[in-house]
Amino acid sequence: MILRRLLYIALLASTLLFLQDSFVGCAGSKNNADKATIKKWKKKAKDYVKNPLSLKAKEEACEKKIDELEKRVRELMKENADMRAELDNCAEKCQRELRTLRSKIDSLQNEYSRIQKAYEAVKTVSQSPVEVTPGLFYRVQVGAYQKFNMNRYLEHTGDNFTGETADNLNKYLMGKFKNYELAKAFRDDIIKLGIRDAFVVAFNDGKRISTEEALRLQREGKAK
Repeated sequence: MILRRLLYIALLASTLLFLQDSFVGCAGSKNNADKATIKKWKKKAKDYVKNPLSLKAKEEACEKKIDELEKRVRELMKENADMRAELDNCAEKCQRELRTLRSKIDSLQNEYSRIQKAYEAVKTVSQSPVEVTPGLFYRVQVGAYQKFNMNRYLEHTGDNFTGETADNLNKYLMGKFKNYELAKAFRDDIIKLGIRDAFVVAFNDGKRISTEEALRLQREGKAK
């Protein structure tokens, strides 16, 4: 196979010599640059005829270089695909984080709306149409906090929103009702607004008592 290939290369070089001679005969003395080029390649062809292995070595070197370039192209294409995949993953991750942030913002806005509605409910709560029994009434406690303090606002809220400090806690209460059932219904509405820990408390002569005791006083007719 190698000998056959060398003979083929030698034949190719001879053919090139023949074609170059023919080209010179047809073209004549076209210009000095053409003559120099023809002379240069004619000499190369002679060299290849004398030493076809050098032509073989150059051909193999060219083939090797082409293989290396093709390999590099494939590597670059793979790197490009990997970078595109990474960019797509990054974009998807950013979209997920953005959706999460939007969800948190919506949740905070809903929470703010619930608190605002609860505050509006405090402002619009009217006194019970039933005559209030002096000394005994019910309120709805909406929160008890150790660090959170909004007592400075209480002087502007009237009787429908008050606070007290007890057991090292700041407690906040809404409404003022004679009737326990009315206070309970108001508590249920407050819970629907999102304040799930709201509950009814009772006071007698400014002192907090249990709702059970308040109901007993009412049943026994001892409430003032």
